Amino acid sequence: MEAAQTPPPSADQLLRIQGVAALTTLSKSCINLWVAQKRFPKPIALSSTVKVWRATDIHDWIEFRFDQMEYGQSPPNLREKRAGTNQPLIPTLTRLRGLK
Repeated sequence: MEAAQTPPPSADQLLRIQGVAALTTLSKSCINLWVAQKRFPKPIALSSTVKVWRATDIHDWIEFRFDQMEYGQSPPNLREKRAGTNQPLIPTLTRLRGLK
């Protein structure tokens, strides 16, 4: 029996932290810690109390993590640059979030 494929998220779908936690299986405190450590995409603040993530950013982060596991590398800081270049390690997140 094949595993069910989830459809790709729409570019404008937003997730609250509960949705991100369910999608990644990370706890809310872990997500917040990793955001502070720049190991996880930063949320978008809609107000002082409402923060959301783009679903595409989370799916890109998950794919990146699987790629890292496949090659036995530890995950880098999201803002790190490739050695000897000015290109970010995660171009998709850079494009979507405008990170430099």
